[in-house]
Amino acid sequence: MLGPDYMIFAVTDLSMHTSLQDGDNSFLASYSKGARLTSKSEEMEDDSKEEHIDTTYGFDDFLRNMDIILCGRGTYDQIMTRQQGQWPYPSHRLIVFSETPLDQPVPTSNAPVYPPPANSSAFGGTPQDLVTKLSKEKTRSRSFKRSSVWVLGGPTVRGAMLQLGVVGRVELVVVPTIIKRANTAGGNGGVPLWAFPANEDGGSSAHEDVRLELIDCRSYENGVIALSYTVGNGN
Repeated sequence: MLGPDYMIFAVTDLSMHTSLQDGDNSFLASYSKGARLTSKSEEMEDDSKEEHIDTTYGFDDFLRNMDIILCGRGTYDQIMTRQQGQWPYPSHRLIVFSETPLDQPVPTSNAPVYPPPANSSAFGGTPQDLVTKLSKEKTRSRSFKRSSVWVLGGPTVRGAMLQLGVVGRVELVVVPTIIKRANTAGGNGGVPLWAFPANEDGGSSAHEDVRLELIDCRSYENGVIALSYTVGNGN
């Protein structure tokens, strides 16, 4: 049975880090207002170019087509702490990889606990368990297509879903900045875009590279680039 479409959307610096280990992503602040594309369609008049500032580098359009958000407990706690308990995507179903209920603290973490958002749940199984579970659900998107899952993160969740071969598309927004603290010995350390788990069965799939095909590239006047890929080993 066909399951949902799994997709990744992430914003990184040039060293492929999404934040510092403590969740600090202040390197994005100077790009938060968006920018105009460096090129425009032939149908767009010169004097209308100002109206086509992309404030989210394609994220709003991406999110509009998602039905489910998937993330790890660390990513969930960081976002909830940064947003003071206000989950920023309340209209989407949220699944969090966590053996601990979302209204209870993780024993190994000092993150504060907030009331979980509506339509959210903790999932204590493996990524493969979740893929199997969702493939059995008879859910469809708002446009009556296969439901779409945003693999939000963190790096181990992205890596695990890519390794399972279920991710079909990767959307990356790369800002023209290198986070020095993420690339300096003795620094805070950065959160990488992905981290692949070891293959417990000793098979060869853990050593196979994930091949991507670039299908779109957009550049902005502030130096940001947006890259769209399909995944060679996806469904």
